[in-house]
Amino acid sequence: QHSTQSFKTIEPVEYIPELYSLTVNQTSGGTTNDVNASYPENSSVELLATPDPHMEFVGWTGSGVSDPLFPSTVVFMTEDRNITAVFQPKKYELKIDFSGVGEVTGSGEYSFGADIAISAVPSLGYEFSHWEGYGIDANTSSTSIQISSNQTIRAIFLPEQHTFSVSPLDSSHGTTNIIQSAPYRNGGVYDIMAEPNFGYRFSHWSSTNGSISMLDSNLTATTRVRLSGD
Repeated sequence: QHSTQSFKTIEPVEYIPELYSLTVNQTSGGTTNDVNASYPENSSVELLATPDPHMEFVGWTGSGVSDPLFPSTVVFMTEDRNITAVFQPKKYELKIDFSGVGEVTGSGEYSFGADIAISAVPSLGYEFSHWEGYGIDANTSSTSIQISSNQTIRAIFLPEQHTFSVSPLDSSHGTTNIIQSAPYRNGGVYDIMAEPNFGYRFSHWSSTNGSISMLDSNLTATTRVRLSGD
């Protein structure tokens, strides 16, 4: 007797990985590399986010990202992915200081492009003069500045200006003069001089508004005025 054996041929089966789609979006203020496509399961795809000038990368939203807070990272394709790169304006420091005596407001950290209100308030006996620095909207004590970088602004306070004049009681008897030029400011020290005409002599200084107390002496033709009012 003869036995009959049967043989089976086993054909290799080709494994075809499943494909998953990747969609990468971005908010305004930057770009991402173009990797929108379908990828085999368990593969990883490199992501790159590039912010525009004066913008910064915040992070990736969506699942599967290896390092969501880094602009250069990878996403793992174990399912369909929808990823978004988020950008925001950079933050810059606005520093406001002053010269003289007064107060200023507006210092802080702000986003690029923001319009920030600033103000300068002089103390008693002082007045606001002007701002020093880049980006001031107007040279007034209350104004605004647009944030474009780290910026330092300075408010200049000066002593108040006063009305200051000298004159002879009778212009035919002599002349008077203030040695320094205007403006005349609170707390300033100024020299005045009286010159009698021929046939006259200097007697004394007087005042119509009680300013004699500002004089070093009211009995000398040349003296000094310590200004504290008009």
